[in-house]
Amino acid sequence: KTVDDLKSVTGNITVKAVYTANEYVVIFMNGEEKVGEVSYRYGATEIQAPAVPEVAGKTGRWSDYDLTLADNQTVLAVYESKTFTITFDYGDSGFVGDKTMTVTYDENFTLPENQSEWEFDGVAWIIVGTNQELTEGKYTIDGDITVKFTFTEKHKYFGV
Repeated sequence: KTVDDLKSVTGNITVKAVYTANEYVVIFMNGEEKVGEVSYRYGATEIQAPAVPEVAGKTGRWSDYDLTLADNQTVLAVYESKTFTITFDYGDSGFVGDKTMTVTYDENFTLPENQSEWEFDGVAWIIVGTNQELTEGKYTIDGDITVKFTFTEKHKYFGV
């Protein structure tokens, strides 16, 4: 009924108000790309967010959002570079250096320096399970690895 319909009422009546909760939208963005859009009604405590797009070497999550704000929101994908451990296997070479190193995906790193009384010629760092030689610099390491220290000749260091 409308207000005009109620003008002709001459006695008591009961009127029930009917409300529809406001509807809002959360837009999920990865850079300039719209990943998804989720509508929700006022009072909702959770929504089903789309999966964060995968990026090699990174862990992704959605930035924080708050459904109690009662407003449309834009949520951004946030990424952190993964870290991995390189374990150094010196065998019985006598090489003295760090046993492990934490490296960040796709960033430069420096191999350990020898801190023993021995000098080594023909040094190579070989990734165990492969024939790939590891040198200083930038690598796409996407998991923990073990690196074996190899050399062709060993002699005492006498200093200068």
